[in-house]
Amino acid sequence: MELLKKGTEDIIRLLLDFQKPITIKELAERLHMSEKTVWNRINAKNLDAMLGSDVILVRKTNVGMYLDGTKDALDSLRHKLNGAVQHPAFQEEYRRNNVMMQLLKADVPLPIQELSQTYLVSRKTMLQDLDCLQQQLHQYQLQLIRKQNAGVSITGDEISRRQLLERTILHQSVYYKDSHHKSIVFDEGVARVLQDIAFDVYLENAISLVKEIQKELVGKFTDEGSKEIILQILISSHRSGQGSYINRIHEDPCEMNLHFQEFIQLFERNHMLLHHNDYIYLWRRCINNRFVKTDAKKVDDKYLILARELLSSVVDLQASEEIDYLIKNLAFHICQAVKRSNIGIKVNNPVLNKIKQQYGKFYSMVLTNVTQFEKSYNISLNEDEIGFITIYICAIYEKNISNQYYKVLLVSDEGVGQTQLLSMQVMNHFHNLLIHDTCNSLMLNEHKLEDCDFIISTCSLLLKHEYMEKLIRISNFIGEDDIQHISEQILRVGSQRLQKKVKQEPYDAIDFKYFESHQRSREEIFTTYLSIAEQFGYCDHIYMQTVFEREQRASTSIGKRIAIPHGDDAHIMKPAVFIVRNDVPVDWGNEQVDIVLFLILKFTDIQQNKRFFMRLYSCIEKSELIRTIDGPEKLDILKHYIMEGGNG
Repeated sequence: MELLKKGTEDIIRLLLDFQKPITIKELAERLHMSEKTVWNRINAKNLDAMLGSDVILVRKTNVGMYLDGTKDALDSLRHKLNGAVQHPAFQEEYRRNNVMMQLLKADVPLPIQELSQTYLVSRKTMLQDLDCLQQQLHQYQLQLIRKQNAGVSITGDEISRRQLLERTILHQSVYYKDSHHKSIVFDEGVARVLQDIAFDVYLENAISLVKEIQKELVGKFTDEGSKEIILQILISSHRSGQGSYINRIHEDPCEMNLHFQEFIQLFERNHMLLHHNDYIYLWRRCINNRFVKTDAKKVDDKYLILARELLSSVVDLQASEEIDYLIKNLAFHICQAVKRSNIGIKVNNPVLNKIKQQYGKFYSMVLTNVTQFEKSYNISLNEDEIGFITIYICAIYEKNISNQYYKVLLVSDEGVGQTQLLSMQVMNHFHNLLIHDTCNSLMLNEHKLEDCDFIISTCSLLLKHEYMEKLIRISNFIGEDDIQHISEQILRVGSQRLQKKVKQEPYDAIDFKYFESHQRSREEIFTTYLSIAEQFGYCDHIYMQTVFEREQRASTSIGKRIAIPHGDDAHIMKPAVFIVRNDVPVDWGNEQVDIVLFLILKFTDIQQNKRFFMRLYSCIEKSELIRTIDGPEKLDILKHYIMEGGNG
């Protein structure tokens, strides 16, 4: 059955290549299929969905069939099909997103057989898809219900349902990002998904409405924030139209002020009439959105303290006016995040995976440290919010590094005038680089090389290993690549400086254990290895529950197919790190994982925690240190690297 979809794509691809009508017989001969199979494929329910709204299949009796559409539409279809071939995993994700959207927008159960036929997959494959979707639903406290002879449906809180539908639409829009028509009014990828699910009827009204809301009531949103509100208006309009209402929602007198009444009037003027509870929900989404400007916002001292404590648990900072301003922005974001969390608003972080890839060390530290602050401040943050907080912290971290000054030796064989011009260009681009000496390659000596933080050179140099680490090679005229290269080196050296400032105090004893695993789900891995942890006295029986709860709030996957599950350290008896290598990747939130590091640790010692994660993440980046463990010897190497500092 899985081959059916492939066959349909082959038919569409062949039709795209032909400049004239082609008969079923000719298609069958060229594709080595029976005529009946070709007929079944072109009459399948999902053919139109695969073609999209801009291309149609024209059939003419005794002539044949062909695809009709503009050149851009046909090129876009060809590009989408080629992309599906290059990325087979995307086919699966694309299908699952479609199934999720169908289930979330439906008000009646959908038969599994009908879903299988729609997407031309076997019943077994569709059941596997539904099992995968169930994990996403758990994060939103929603349930997938299957009833024999009735079908499958989603139950749970209406607000969570709408927010997951919003998130799925945003994820699905990635498949339409390469369109030739770039809309300057609204994200075209999102618009294409809305068109596919018939949510685009009131799109222009919603866009106009959100512009008025920003202009007249609440101030300017970020682009992503604006997009989210537009989607929620369209989703709420659809769900209300089906009679699926938000049953219970608390009306806060402070929020339901005169502006709220004006908010409702804006909807009425734009011909979008909703249920009263929808207005309350959408108003809260607006006033708790992510704004562009935060300097005029007052921040409660409690959140300033929280921001500073969270920062100090991740990085060491030097005070400055600029840093204080950035900390205030972080505090404001945390304040808004807590408000969103308290009223059940789950924002979508479109760059979460990139954050994990580029700032994995910081994301890991924020993820574990937030657990402590959630208890102290009685808050709960999901992984999207943690990702945004990580961005703020990384911006502060990099600004802190850029405020440090570095002595530079500039080496150039291009003559005095060219060397002086280079000096000016370097200092214009980097105010914290001080050109304290210049020379040509023949005049280099040990003293010059020792007495600098960086060696910026336009020519090849033969240097000892300890000096090669200082070397930054650039072109004779500084370009964008040179600027990027220098920036990366400054960040690297600045990071090393900050790490050296962390006191090298000894760790408490931590047991390291390694396991070869053959489990088939995240839940099986949790149950198996947390039971072992309890059995050997590392934690009590409640700890497993707290790990599950942590995972429901925010997935602990950190990229590179690695996860770092952890729970409430009040239930830890003695510290340990369990390294579990599973024989196959398993679904872990929206990612797949085959290396699991159970951090059965107390995260209360800030300095120790920072040092631990700096070294742990170095191991993750040098993945061979973890992935090649096959016994006690290599486990000891890893333990030595983390506990005492390696030379790798």
